[in-house]
Amino acid sequence: MMDDEQAVSGTENEVSSRCPACGSKLAGGAVLCVQCEFNVATGRKATTPIGAEADHDGEGALAEQELSADDRSYMLKQRKIPLAILGAGLCIGAFLVWQEARGHEAFGDLIFPVLGEILKQVMIGVGLLVIAAFVAARVLGTSFGELGPAILKFAAIYVTPSALAELAGSFAGDGYWIVAIPVSLVLYYSLLVWLFDLDQFEAWVYTVIAWMINAGVSAST
Repeated sequence: MMDDEQAVSGTENEVSSRCPACGSKLAGGAVLCVQCEFNVATGRKATTPIGAEADHDGEGALAEQELSADDRSYMLKQRKIPLAILGAGLCIGAFLVWQEARGHEAFGDLIFPVLGEILKQVMIGVGLLVIAAFVAARVLGTSFGELGPAILKFAAIYVTPSALAELAGSFAGDGYWIVAIPVSLVLYYSLLVWLFDLDQFEAWVYTVIAWMINAGVSAST
């Protein structure tokens, strides 16, 4: 009888560790899903921003009280942190282009077309990564949450690791690939785990997908 009760309790804990709205994993004791902003306590999506004043029926104050410190930090991973990571990656990429072109005689005429080509590569690569990731998600049962934040996260994941890997490789001289490839793979994996809360197997699958798409786009342009 005791074993049956323990089994039922374990099943309930397993069910409660996933968001009932989108199926994403929930941190232990979390009230708010970081992927779709579904509030487990109230049974609906959070609509009141953190720090907002309470509305007439007091729901705003209640929603703020229910947010734990973990919930607040996870909310940052929806937009602000991915946007900052993406911005850092674009800045590094622009710096690398400037560093390579600054000694060229036609620097002024060259840099803007090159930056435009890089932005085109980024848009193509991010689009392919999003499509490939969501196709793989149907097989692996992965949930990335709402589409908008997921695309922003994938953009950050696509741009910044490759930019940092190229920057690291530029200091390695003839050993460029020996440095760049491991750096990019580790950064892809780390960002996927952190931004999407993936397990190790899922993270490595999407890491390989991201690296292959990045390499393919770079080689074809």
